Amino acid sequence: MKAVRIHEPAGISGLVYEEVPDARPGLCDVLVKVAACGITHNELDWPIWT
Repeated sequence: MKAVRIHEPAGISGLVYEEVPDARPGLCDVLVKVAACGITHNELDWPIWT
């Protein structure tokens, strides 16, 4: 599946669109299907990323 992930705290330039393995739940885990999600530009400026 495709995913947008952050590998380093660099704001928008840190976002990477890439192929990732399908999620597989482990023992005592739950797999939740996400229909849609989003992130705003302001969230990329949160102090946690810097």
